[in-house]
Amino acid sequence: MSIPALNWAYAQRVDDMAAKFLLVTLANCHNLERNQCNPKISDLVAYMGCSRRTVEDKIKALRKAKLIIVKRGQYGFAFELQMRSSCVSADSPDTQNTSSRYANERSSDTQNSVPYNRNTNNRNQPERVAHSARDSARAKSSTSILAIRKALETVLSPDMATAIIEHRQAIKRPLAKRAAELLAKHYAQAWVVCGLTPDQAADFHIERGWTGFEPEWVLNAKQAKRATGPPSGQPQTMSEILLKEQGNVGQTIDHHDTELPATRRAKSGGT
Repeated sequence: MSIPALNWAYAQRVDDMAAKFLLVTLANCHNLERNQCNPKISDLVAYMGCSRRTVEDKIKALRKAKLIIVKRGQYGFAFELQMRSSCVSADSPDTQNTSSRYANERSSDTQNSVPYNRNTNNRNQPERVAHSARDSARAKSSTSILAIRKALETVLSPDMATAIIEHRQAIKRPLAKRAAELLAKHYAQAWVVCGLTPDQAADFHIERGWTGFEPEWVLNAKQAKRATGPPSGQPQTMSEILLKEQGNVGQTIDHHDTELPATRRAKSGGT
């Protein structure tokens, strides 16, 4: 930074406010020994808070006003301030008055300034912390679901893995990564223990509404179903089956009679 260059830039009469701001910005980057200021165009864009096109247009305007010279440097553009050829030099009374007035204004502002209150700037700090915590929780949850899905998909199809995750969420027992790894291990054992593929085992798991899954549970469920026998509405003995075929279900059945109806008719003479 060069104080003479800043004083000179403040003293110049430039109608365009953006161009004047660019001139002051360049003066703030001025090297007095080399009479150059070499900020990057991207830095000027950041300093001025405008687009690159605006910065380039204002550079052209300052060149046209013969306030700066633009040269191609080793790492980009190099700017030279036309301090000597300008109508107002750096040592002119106007420049000195401007510098004194600027220094007085800075001193006055410092004396009259209100002490900085950290609480004023941090008034919305709890809300920002809450938002940050929610975003962190969402990111963690998303990462966890991906890990769970990856563990299940080692043995299950993607659709079935999604179905298992949704099933556990529906019964208010969401999966953790370790639980998903154990479930995948049990699904893989289902083919050896009960003859079900992993996807079939997972489907059986959902159909039963279980929280967890063990291959032995499938065997127990099938054995319990066989032990209960056929439904009460179906015939269970040979006599009941024959009467069912003849449409005589309502007749009284003698369970001690082992002869078929055709044999009884032959013994009674065909009647």
